[in-house]
Amino acid sequence: MTTKRTFLPLQTLAMCLLLPTACAFSDKELGSLEQDSDQGGNFISTSDGGDGSDGASASETSGSTGLPLGCGGDRIPSCLEDEDHDNVPLACDNAPDYFNPSQSDMDGDSLADPADRCQTVAGTPEQPDNDSDGIGNACDACPFTPGYYDDLSEPGALPDALRVRPLASAADFDQDGIGDACDNCVALANCGGFSVEEPWGPGVTIDRSDTESCQRDEDRDGVGDECAGMIVREGAAGPVGSGSDDDFDQDGLSNGVDRCPRLPSLLTCTSDEACGPGGSCVLQGESGTCNHADHDGDGVGDACDSCATSPNPEQLTGAGQVADDPDGDTVGNACELSLDCSTRVDPPPSDFYSLAVEGHCCIALLTEAEDGGLVIARSGQPLQSPDGVPIRLECDAESAQAGLCVALPPAVAATPGVLLPPAGCSEVLGNIDPTTVAPVDVADVDNLEALWAYRCTLPQLDQDFDGIGDECDLCPFVFDPTNEPYVDAQGKLWPLDGRYCNGEYSPEAICGE
Repeated sequence: MTTKRTFLPLQTLAMCLLLPTACAFSDKELGSLEQDSDQGGNFISTSDGGDGSDGASASETSGSTGLPLGCGGDRIPSCLEDEDHDNVPLACDNAPDYFNPSQSDMDGDSLADPADRCQTVAGTPEQPDNDSDGIGNACDACPFTPGYYDDLSEPGALPDALRVRPLASAADFDQDGIGDACDNCVALANCGGFSVEEPWGPGVTIDRSDTESCQRDEDRDGVGDECAGMIVREGAAGPVGSGSDDDFDQDGLSNGVDRCPRLPSLLTCTSDEACGPGGSCVLQGESGTCNHADHDGDGVGDACDSCATSPNPEQLTGAGQVADDPDGDTVGNACELSLDCSTRVDPPPSDFYSLAVEGHCCIALLTEAEDGGLVIARSGQPLQSPDGVPIRLECDAESAQAGLCVALPPAVAATPGVLLPPAGCSEVLGNIDPTTVAPVDVADVDNLEALWAYRCTLPQLDQDFDGIGDECDLCPFVFDPTNEPYVDAQGKLWPLDGRYCNGEYSPEAICGE
């Protein structure tokens, strides 16, 4: 199989807390495996050897650097030292919790891109992300929680559809450093002197708290004073305002019609066919504007929908928004990989692609081999159970009972970007295989900041495709849809550690080293 560049970068993993459904052995004694624990031979790989060393013997290190030989890529590491299967030895891996064979660190801040929430601006290891959308504050044009923005206007001043909601969007139409998702003048720059001519960029200091020079709204109606009542763009459906006949984002769609009234839709049309699957043409005379695609039919466009594959119109109301997305990570409950993880912050990762629709990357992470087994596209490795049984899209009960195959969880199969690209991508891709699509490289743009024009979201991180997001997965690199905790030979329960990466399934036992 042809080698491809990795699809990631992704958020840093946090240690999983105890899940209510994981306590299947509540009568057992509880424990917590340390990263360097050798309880019962249950070694868990870390970046050091568990004894203060760098994980390699003296005979294996290159005296000048102290790093193990082979860090230059001249040998294939054993499975014991490569839990993420990216062919980079553990002691050399700059992101051991992520498959990242390129070891990319675009901004040179020693934070590998998969673990960096702001990949183009050198930052600190903490990488603050106040609104939990997966974009670090330094790169986020809407860095505060929705409540912060809504509190800037009088209660009830904005209708539900125009309230600021948790969206992982980097779009900033007027280039003033305030993202479209939270801008009170979407089409007219009104912050700190930034504009299309002098644009804000990630990492540039901006004082968003100075409401005199940034987003001024004296009457607190939720519409910026600089643009209120104005027609800023030719072709707008009405003036900037919050009424149903107004056009808040000036894209040619009135607020009452616009499925994402804060995110401009700039594709012109003369018929629905021009707008692609799920879209519709809203005419003004002989021409019009394509309304945002709404594939689940809930009235919320895919570009601003917390779950674009399952109807959830409740997200538009204040109380409904909390119920729909209690952890505020921009993913509605109906689209969370696991409801057990719906209260854990787990925003979808993102990368930079030229092929995307409504902010969703046009890629697929799994492909089906000729024998019916599933293959991880980015690595070419077959997807298997802990016992080496192939994972298939379909596996009947008889075959499963005989141990011939295991079925991919339906929720995983249905997740856009896993087996099939997101809805609407077919026309963008044409004859291109979505498993071969690679990100935009920094060499393809003028500078690092220019990459943000290509930002799009990927499926929530689930590197073993078992339907348990890595944020909650006790064994993030081992296929285990039950997320079963480990119970050692003495009957002691280790609730934060998975059965299928410890004991007889530990790296030491599996690798035979």
